[in-house]
Amino acid sequence: MTENDGAATLPATVRGDLGEHLESVLTQASRVLATLCVMGMLALAGITLADVLLRWLFRGGVTALNEIVGMAFAVAIAACIPAGLARGVNLKIDLLAHRMSRRTLAWLHFASAVALFAFFGILAWQIWVYSDSLAEGNRTTVILGWPVAPFMYAVSLLLAFGVVVQAVSMAVVAVALFSLTLYASSGAAGAPPARITVAAGRILAPTNSETTSAYFDLANTGRSADTLLSVSSPRFGRVMMAHTVEEHGAGRMEPVQGLYLPPGSHFSMSPFGTDLMLPADTSLTPGSTFRAASISASV
Repeated sequence: MTENDGAATLPATVRGDLGEHLESVLTQASRVLATLCVMGMLALAGITLADVLLRWLFRGGVTALNEIVGMAFAVAIAACIPAGLARGVNLKIDLLAHRMSRRTLAWLHFASAVALFAFFGILAWQIWVYSDSLAEGNRTTVILGWPVAPFMYAVSLLLAFGVVVQAVSMAVVAVALFSLTLYASSGAAGAPPARITVAAGRILAPTNSETTSAYFDLANTGRSADTLLSVSSPRFGRVMMAHTVEEHGAGRMEPVQGLYLPPGSHFSMSPFGTDLMLPADTSLTPGSTFRAASISASV
């Protein structure tokens, strides 16, 4: 296992778990609202069909159907807008997208999200103002005499809910974009990877029944540093990296926590430096070979 495993993983701040959870909740709520309103529109379509049949068969229809449909459809259409904003189904024209970088496109998409937020915010506000004027003038429908202001207030509130949905979605994207920008400017993103090669593997013939040593030549041909942290082997079980330390004229082995490999470096294990300590395998004799895959260095 090496130190750089997963170095390209995005920071946790980019994910914005709380924002994404809130966005998910609002998306589900907008879908439920849109479903109910679509069912209402289907009911109105059924009433319209009944009105046509009544006029054809009995020369009479539903009274003031145009007023009912006009008021109800205004509310139903406004109720579907939050779901559309949550799913991002607004029209996009990408004439120059193929000439731009991904980062530029991401920022342009964010700018369009801000414009969409502003548009629906102004629309909801102006419809509320218009509803106030209708309420002050006691405006009603001509035939049924229904007050018009409550329907327009409902339209304004539904659009306002869409603005909230768009704001949360926009905030999640903003956090991701700014975090990615900081992440990229730190130099952690896009760093060239380390490339570790292992060659010339050899094992000393066991001189006792307990342990023996193994050696490899390591090279980092990549453009980033890496650190060898551990070595594992399905055949030999526990393998320990160690190096020889002289003390009071005697040598002893100490564990190695990591083997640093800078870019362009080569390192050869040896009996006088760093090597691998592994259990003795009496089935191995001088000159015998085994598959290199039987010892794997996680690098």
